[in-house]
Amino acid sequence: MVGAEHASGCVEYVGIALVGGAVQPQIAVHFHTTQIAWFALATGVVGTLVTPYVMKADDIFGRRQVMIVITVLGLIGDVVAAMAPNFGVPR
Repeated sequence: MVGAEHASGCVEYVGIALVGGAVQPQIAVHFHTTQIAWFALATGVVGTLVTPYVMKADDIFGRRQVMIVITVLGLIGDVVAAMAPNFGVPR
């Protein structure tokens, strides 16, 4: 089953990277920035760093509970990103 989950994650990353690559110029123009190179790679970096912990949590708490938590966290992240007034990170 782990192989199927990994394949699913790879397909998701490729899909996000393709869409991200297609909209990068529009995002850069909208936010008036040139710092957009990280955009397509962000999903892969986060996925690579989080996957071992998610797999361990899956073993401990069960797949259903872990998927619910991940989905809620993803939804919160999407809402925060959608509501962002600008591209910059506060310092």
